Amino acid sequence: MTVVLDFPIPLLGKRRNLNFYIVSTSGTLGRGMNGLQQTVMSETRYWSAQLDLNTLVGNQIQEADAFGDELNGQANAVRLPVFNKGTLTHHSTDQAFYADAGYSAEDIARGFTTFADGTTFTDGSGFALPSTDEPRTVSDAVIGATSLTVEGLIGVRLRRGTYFSHNDFLYRVARNNAGEITFNPPLRAGISAGSQIEVTAPTIQVTLAEDDGWRPFVELARFVQPLSVKFVERFKR
Repeated sequence: MTVVLDFPIPLLGKRRNLNFYIVSTSGTLGRGMNGLQQTVMSETRYWSAQLDLNTLVGNQIQEADAFGDELNGQANAVRLPVFNKGTLTHHSTDQAFYADAGYSAEDIARGFTTFADGTTFTDGSGFALPSTDEPRTVSDAVIGATSLTVEGLIGVRLRRGTYFSHNDFLYRVARNNAGEITFNPPLRAGISAGSQIEVTAPTIQVTLAEDDGWRPFVELARFVQPLSVKFVERFKR
């Protein structure tokens, strides 16, 4: 039975790079007599990831060795966090979130916005600030779909080229029209209406690309040389 391991926090701090790529496979018989080339593809895309770690020292050495033992080659999986830059997320306080979203200090302090001319309703209230929660889906989306509709400020603001995940499956946004999102690759599993998607802290389950892919080299019994590890998306759950 496959065990899913969370990537060790002590090693995340040594991350130099963590890049995600969608791998595509296409085929062709070459160019015809007219010079044209026909390319054939099927929807077999999958995520690959490359993690580069800086030099490890002290207890990080033992952590890296023990983690490699737990991975057991490609037998077990790891849950990798995805660092979602360039889109609205909620990593700290509500006040910081609203400031990042462009609300004024006055609006944040009173907890609502006013009409354009600064007036309020007769009872002195205004328009409530939006929820800081992660987005939720408006309707069902079936396996293989490449679009879905979400609600919530984080979802409406989700930017092209940034990420979201659901059940540790990762997707990258192609377009977003006020919460109507198209993305790649297609849904790995259906999503029911009302389900939460993760934008602030997306995750993906992966396995080593090769059995010997995790090989920390301890030099002079003092430090581990910078390490580069390749992973591939895990489909079977």
